[in-house]
Amino acid sequence: MLTVNWPDEHVYYDGSMFSPVDIDSEKVTSREFPDMEYHYHFDSLPNSATLTNTGHTVQVALDDPDTPWFIRGGPLNSDYEFEQMHFHWGEDDSVGSEHRVNGAQ
Repeated sequence: MLTVNWPDEHVYYDGSMFSPVDIDSEKVTSREFPDMEYHYHFDSLPNSATLTNTGHTVQVALDDPDTPWFIRGGPLNSDYEFEQMHFHWGEDDSVGSEHRVNGAQ
C-alpha cells in the first residue's frame, strides 16, 4: 500500500490549500487526463463490508483486507489502494459540501 506524506510529496501543500477548497472558475486551467482505472480480482471480490456511523459521518470499509482494490490513472501518478470511503453532508438541505465553487456550496 502506498503511504503519502503530503508535505514531502506535494510542493503546494502548506496546510492552507488542502481541504476544504473553494475553486475560483476564473483561475481554472483545463487539462486532459487518462481515464481513471479501477482494479480488483473477480475471483476474490469481498462479500461483505462494514458500514459505521462515526458520529461525524458514515464510513464504508471492505471486510477483507487481503482483497485489494486499486485506483489508478487520471491525475494520479501511482496506484492507490481502496481503504475506506465516507460521506460529507450539511446539517440540512440548505448546506451541502464542505467544498465550494466560486464561493457556493
